[in-house]
Amino acid sequence: MGGSPASPQLLLQDLRIELLETEAGMFFESGRPQPTAAFISYEHWISYQTDKGVSFRVGRFMPAYGVAFADHTAYTRIGLDLDRNDEVYGLEVSDTIGPSLVQVMVSPGKAEAILHDPTERVSLPPSFAPSPLSEVVLLSDLWVPMSEVRSKITQLSATGAHGHVIQIVDPAEESFPYSGRIEFIEPEGAGSVTAGRAEAWRNDYQAIVERHRAAIRAETDLRGWSFAIHRTDRPASELLLVLHSRMGDNTQPFVASTRHATASPVSAA
Repeated sequence: MGGSPASPQLLLQDLRIELLETEAGMFFESGRPQPTAAFISYEHWISYQTDKGVSFRVGRFMPAYGVAFADHTAYTRIGLDLDRNDEVYGLEVSDTIGPSLVQVMVSPGKAEAILHDPTERVSLPPSFAPSPLSEVVLLSDLWVPMSEVRSKITQLSATGAHGHVIQIVDPAEESFPYSGRIEFIEPEGAGSVTAGRAEAWRNDYQAIVERHRAAIRAETDLRGWSFAIHRTDRPASELLLVLHSRMGDNTQPFVASTRHATASPVSAA
């Protein structure tokens, strides 16, 4: 349709790859939503299931409320902005309780809106009051003044909620592996600074990082929270395993903030 035998038109093409094992899985699907549109990745995620049956999924995926295909109910969802392209970037936790499947998903919003949204992102979450029975998971690079970190942990723990603070970092942010004349540009608009001999800054830089982390650890220890470091050169499954091992059996997980799209492994700190 829309062409002739002499000029055939390629309409829709989709590529789908799915690798599933007993405990872990990976999924990737790419295609183009319209005949003339560019190829995009609809979904790409990894999953892990513990021996207790609790499943984790992280990446870009279709949430439980999403609309994967056009149907006669789509018009009723337009007012909720859930009528098409409903994939999200997020973390999903699911468990089977009796005959029911319970899913909890945390996401900053629909995937396409995130990719094309120029809004400046803050490092720490907005203020809210978690339930005393909640379990807060705070993920951030935490490269903000210690006064802001202390204030946020104090506010989130004020109701008696338990929590876990995860610092997500690029290994280069710790080791400072630079030498020679280097210009450092702050990607969030704070300007730039040039080092004539960057290697001469290394010891002082690493000392500042350690003092900052020691102050964060002191705040979490004071409130009985945990603190861990998640490095982006490690698989995300390590982060999920650490969180699963630290979360209480009788609490409801709640993710307060996710700044980095790429979340990698965790080491206890």
